[in-house]
Amino acid sequence: ILCEVIKHFIVDFHKKVDLFSDENISSIVKILRIITIVVIVLSVLDVFGINITTLFVSLGFLTVGGSLITRDILSNLIAGFSIIAEKRFKVGDVIEVDKYKGTVQKIGFKSVELLSKNEVVIIPNIIFSQKAYINHTANGCFMQRMKFSLSKNDHLNDNLKIIREVIESNDNVLKDFDYKLYVRSFDNEKVDITAVLPISDVDMRKTIVSELLGE
Repeated sequence: ILCEVIKHFIVDFHKKVDLFSDENISSIVKILRIITIVVIVLSVLDVFGINITTLFVSLGFLTVGGSLITRDILSNLIAGFSIIAEKRFKVGDVIEVDKYKGTVQKIGFKSVELLSKNEVVIIPNIIFSQKAYINHTANGCFMQRMKFSLSKNDHLNDNLKIIREVIESNDNVLKDFDYKLYVRSFDNEKVDITAVLPISDVDMRKTIVSELLGE
């Protein structure tokens, strides 16, 4: 009953501030049920005259191991709540943390799932509290890099003009954000250029690059 009351409160709170997803609410309820069961079991043991403190001492080695496990779980839960509450990133964003970069598939209270190079990577939430991370789509777009080379000749400026026209006419390049073209390096024969393009569909970025290079 207590869990249902708290669940009702959380659902009402969610409707007002849109803080939790349905999956997060389900996780909270499960955690509350476990806590409730533990409290009930301890209360029953106390009623039957079993000294809980003595029991814990006699199972000291289990308590130590359990405390370490519990500490990790609680750390991830707290970090997960912080991620959800602060809304630093959401499902669909492209983030980079530690050595991983990918699209957020799921945000849970214990971990975050990333789709990176066609593989699902599970990142413990505590990592986001311990290490810096980058949200590449925080501004509403993903800045896709595209590298290419142009022959260094009298038509270089004309070629750059054509490239700008191709970029600006492409429907997949967002018009509300600025794109960038800059020279990486050059020699007597060619100029290496990098274009940084704002796109919205992260999953199509390889197709978009291929399309632009083809034009």
